[in-house]
Amino acid sequence: MQYLFQPLTSLAFGVGLTLAGCTQVLGDFRVANRDAGPPIEQEAESGADPGSMPEAGPPADVSEPRDRAVADVGCPVGSKMCTGRELLSCGPTGLWQTDVTCPFLCTAGACVGVCPPGMTKCEANFFSTCGPSASWNSGVPCTYVCAASGCGGVCVPGSARCSGVANLQTCDEKGAWQDTSTCPFLCKGNACTGVCTPQARRCSGSQPEVCGPDGAWTDDGPACSAICDLGQCRGACAPGETRCNDRQLETCMNGVWSAVRTCDYICVSQDCRGVCTPGATRCTADTLETCGNNAQWSSAVCPFVCRGAACTGKCKPGNLRCDEKDPKLAQLCNDQGEWVNNATCTYVCAEGICGVCAPGAKQCAGTATQVCSPAGQWLPAGSCANGCTDAGVCAGGGDGGP
Repeated sequence: MQYLFQPLTSLAFGVGLTLAGCTQVLGDFRVANRDAGPPIEQEAESGADPGSMPEAGPPADVSEPRDRAVADVGCPVGSKMCTGRELLSCGPTGLWQTDVTCPFLCTAGACVGVCPPGMTKCEANFFSTCGPSASWNSGVPCTYVCAASGCGGVCVPGSARCSGVANLQTCDEKGAWQDTSTCPFLCKGNACTGVCTPQARRCSGSQPEVCGPDGAWTDDGPACSAICDLGQCRGACAPGETRCNDRQLETCMNGVWSAVRTCDYICVSQDCRGVCTPGATRCTADTLETCGNNAQWSSAVCPFVCRGAACTGKCKPGNLRCDEKDPKLAQLCNDQGEWVNNATCTYVCAEGICGVCAPGAKQCAGTATQVCSPAGQWLPAGSCANGCTDAGVCAGGGDGGP
């Protein structure tokens, strides 16, 4: 191995590194002085031509780790460079040594950045990506929901709509429509409504009635002169015949329909049936139960909470988040399914939890160095051979080694 020294401005290494201060011909490297003129003449071997230079060795073995190859190359004391995320400095012996593995990015001989390139986050309903320079871009506003994979959803969480004539849907926390309940009569204006099924018929005394498109009973023609039967005017009935007229169980007596009893819930097939009043609702935990027109309960799990016999709320109780308008405000979902302020963070709020440090800050933990993550949590950055200073860097230079 030979070293030929003279003042230089730049050196080109076979492994793609550019340094300053010396010329070296090494087995796997050929270092050329590009600016300072021809090299100093020196015999490489006894009897060699004084004006000749030794031939470059074979190409470097690419399987050898980069930091090992660099460590064997002489360098100006105190200089720094990057290899991948490793920050190297030239030690007092004139050899490269690893100072620290940068948490985000190493460039131009320094650890830089506030986030790992390629990382994504949601903040104030904006979807942001950490770019190649290890800094967050301005973000894209999400129309509905911001998730780890990007903007998504087809609806605003907590909103409702009608799907078909009697199906009520609610938008869940992922921005997707979910069937909430089947309305007993009619779904209109994004809510269950009405007191009857459109086109149904009944008699109110001798007055025929029909259910209109808004789910309300209206008169259907003039009152019957004789008998109103199932919403239509009819003649006399057969003695002993029975029927249901709305909730009334009736029997034919002397050719005239007479009420026998009023059913508690519904009258079907000449009999009183059911366990609930059609249209009634109730909550069982966070499940909404609705009484259908068959007077039986049907159930559907609410996307968030069930309160006051209805699906309501905007979040799952116990969930955490950062406020959409104030990114330093941590919020908690209460038992009513509503977001309430939980804490104002000093540094940063990440997924509803306050960080304990400012992202990118450094500190010492004994002889080790730590760096604050984008979520405001301390992460190990390396250890110091000569102790750690109050600024969170190793004594004698560097930020800590692995």
